[in-house]
Amino acid sequence: MTDTMSPFGALYYTDCLPGQGLGGGAGFQFQARSEHLDDDVERAVTRAGLYEVPPRWMRERRPVDSYPLSLAHLALDDGGGWMTAAGRYLGQEANGHRDGNQFTHAVVTRDVRSYALVRPAQFWAAPWWSDTPAPTTTCPPVPANPTPGPWTTEAVRDHVRRSPGRLTALVSALGALRGPSRRRVLLVTDDASEAACWIAAGTLLLDRRRALAVGFKIFVLDPDRSPHDVLAVHPDWSAPFERNGGYLVLDLRSSEVPDVETSDDARFWVPRFLAGDPLDVVDAVELAGQLAREIDAAGSLPGAVERGLASLAVGVDDDLPPAELRAVAERLELARGSALDLLGAPALGALAQRSGDAEALRCLDTAVTRRAGLSQAEELGWADVAADVRRRLFLLEVDAAGRGVPAERLPLLPTGHDGTERSRLERLPAPEALALADRHGVDPSDETVERFVVGWADHPRDDARAREWRSRPRVLDALYRELDRRLRVDDRAARTATDVAEFWWSRPEELWRSIPVLGAVSEPPGVSRLDLAVARAAFRAGGEARGTALARIAGEAGASRPDVDPWTLTWDLVLGRGQVGSREVRRFLQVVPPDARSEALATVAYASLLVAPGFDDDARTALALLESAGWPPQHFGHAYPPDDPEIAVVVDALRAGTRLDRAEDLGHHLARARRGPTATDQRRLWQALVAGSPALGGRVLRACGPNVVRERTVVPLLLQRARAEGTRVGDPGAVAVLFTLAVLDRRGRSEYGDALLTDLAGPVRGLGDVGLRAVHRRLLDDPERPADDAVPERWRQWAGSLAAPSRATTPRAAAPDGSRPPPADHPEKRPRKPFLPWRRS
Repeated sequence: MTDTMSPFGALYYTDCLPGQGLGGGAGFQFQARSEHLDDDVERAVTRAGLYEVPPRWMRERRPVDSYPLSLAHLALDDGGGWMTAAGRYLGQEANGHRDGNQFTHAVVTRDVRSYALVRPAQFWAAPWWSDTPAPTTTCPPVPANPTPGPWTTEAVRDHVRRSPGRLTALVSALGALRGPSRRRVLLVTDDASEAACWIAAGTLLLDRRRALAVGFKIFVLDPDRSPHDVLAVHPDWSAPFERNGGYLVLDLRSSEVPDVETSDDARFWVPRFLAGDPLDVVDAVELAGQLAREIDAAGSLPGAVERGLASLAVGVDDDLPPAELRAVAERLELARGSALDLLGAPALGALAQRSGDAEALRCLDTAVTRRAGLSQAEELGWADVAADVRRRLFLLEVDAAGRGVPAERLPLLPTGHDGTERSRLERLPAPEALALADRHGVDPSDETVERFVVGWADHPRDDARAREWRSRPRVLDALYRELDRRLRVDDRAARTATDVAEFWWSRPEELWRSIPVLGAVSEPPGVSRLDLAVARAAFRAGGEARGTALARIAGEAGASRPDVDPWTLTWDLVLGRGQVGSREVRRFLQVVPPDARSEALATVAYASLLVAPGFDDDARTALALLESAGWPPQHFGHAYPPDDPEIAVVVDALRAGTRLDRAEDLGHHLARARRGPTATDQRRLWQALVAGSPALGGRVLRACGPNVVRERTVVPLLLQRARAEGTRVGDPGAVAVLFTLAVLDRRGRSEYGDALLTDLAGPVRGLGDVGLRAVHRRLLDDPERPADDAVPERWRQWAGSLAAPSRATTPRAAAPDGSRPPPADHPEKRPRKPFLPWRRS
């Protein structure tokens, strides 16, 4: 594993002879350093890592071996690496003239993995520290994961076991160094090794990144000037600083424990570290820190979930409280895959085995399912864990459904279930059984499907969840066969037909698109009763459904009875053999392809049209469709369509020359005409109007009312009829009637009168002099015209304006007053008046 880690760069600092150090001259300086290290690293070591020689001890000339070893650690200023340094007192300087020489060996790395699981304090008195200058100004690096000194993890645990309270206080204080209640820690001791042991113990219960962030130094002369978090101070010079309230003082010479608020980390890890395998606990601490960063975000502190997961994964704890299990599972559901890989499949499998909570298992299922889809899921154990979680969840949800607790709707990936587990579904209500079968990828039994279908057919609107199930095709196929069976049972047929017409024909899927719903049917006419019920509902609904359903029925019926016209057979199947209304006839004929409107189908259609109570727009459209297909009523010897009785009253009265005071009554009869006149009625009504008095005819049409004129289009149809007969409104009587209507239509003048005059303008221009005189004579000679009627005078003015010729003139320059004088070479002439024949009379 060490080949993937970066080695430590090294630096030596001591008193040098000229040419011995990196500075070139004599005196204290960096004597050597590894390649790729720069001056910034030297400045960091100078600031926080050099051995501090106590001046008072030098004055007292204490022996060199009485000076303690030094150990310091600090994160680099740029936050991208760490420095650890060990130093010792050497005594005389390099030139041998005075005391005060020291040697510091520092190591630097930017790879957090270089420390492995060893904390910097465990480097105390390690055998690889150097205390002599290098032969040159380059020194070798130190390999990653270096051997610790005497304070191995087991040795640290054994030494601090007798003081659990002090360890709890120290871990709590170290955990709060980056918080708002931060206080630096002051260790008072004359034993540097003791200080190293306790610093190692405290940092072993922090994950590696947090532990490396704790700066410390053994020993310091002035803690106030030191950048470190933990400072070991000798009792000879500690008194001023112990009285400073800014430090948390731990006197390692006594058993006194400072008053510190216990942290969650200390409460959880200290008892396990002291009682169990310390290496496993350190592994769990590290895993908890990594989980905190992977589950949430970089820099997050581990909480109860991460501590519980890590202790379970490493094997520090055999169990977790039930309340914590769900919280752990919920956290894992949202965790990234890298966090799950840190734990490994066995840890999540152990967690699932300990959980009897369905919610926790659902969360775990979401987590492990993601890993089960990876390419190496089998080798890593994720597939087995996913299957085990799913089986446990299936059994829990089956038991819950039996108690009336609804199953989750979110489908799960299929996993293997033996027959015993599937048989548990048979004891559940059918909807819950199918929902669970779908959720867990279990193939439901035919008996379960049948139970559900029977209940659904009884209550169509109660449950439509088959829309979301994998078993949907089986369920719907069984449902449609059940509906077809019920349509054949006398006591259920009517109710089922109503349900199909109101619900099943279009939900839960559009059955009219699926005819034949049950596939081929052997019995004639080749369609099932369900097909016919669906087609009848689609026929009533209209739109695309009507055309599609009838076309499919015709196709199936024609295939089974090639000797019968398919659309005639479809008529019999869908509409029956009895009489149907004009609307149904029209709707049916509209969806039949033009080339499929056969003589047989026309015979059936006329059988209903001839006995209809009246002739309306539906009958008119149906008649037009039959005539366009080449089957007019005369082909079958029918006198169709019948005369409109209201129009007959008007025609008879006009022919009899009724009085003018009956015009309003006749107009009301005309207003009640069904959907406008037929072609025959148009012709008869037009001839009667033209032959009679213009005043009477105009008042009859006016009495229809503007709404009738507009909506039922009586007058436009009459005008169209006159043109269609080739007269171009050339009959003076016709022009007289229509002009009279236009003048009399005062209530709807703006809507219709002016429009009618505009419509008449063209035909009137084409009448010629004889025609104009005839129209004028009709208006003057009208016996029904009152003495004060101004219609003839209006006709004279209007017709005269239409007869005035339009002459093209050459534009001339305008006079100053705006008038245009005549050309100089032409005498001024008055415009010629139009010839009006009635002026002679």
